[in-house]
Amino acid sequence: MNGDRNRELGGRMVATGSIAPGVGSGTGAVVVGAPWFVQFWPLFILFLMVVSVGASLATVVIAYRHADQDVRTSEAIHERVR
Repeated sequence: MNGDRNRELGGRMVATGSIAPGVGSGTGAVVVGAPWFVQFWPLFILFLMVVSVGASLATVVIAYRHADQDVRTSEAIHERVR
């Protein structure tokens, strides 16, 4: 062997070695499962985070473009400064 403790067996990732000898298919291999990027929930949570960041940036852009104008007169602003 080349010293690699992970190998692919039938399209599934398996861990070999002393993790759980004798468990699994009788060869000492234990099925770990699909990688995280193939699973549904991590991608769904990542999608929700991306959508929320995009929506917050869109809200900031809308608020900046449609900002209220200052209705105070310039004299009133200068009186408060003094």
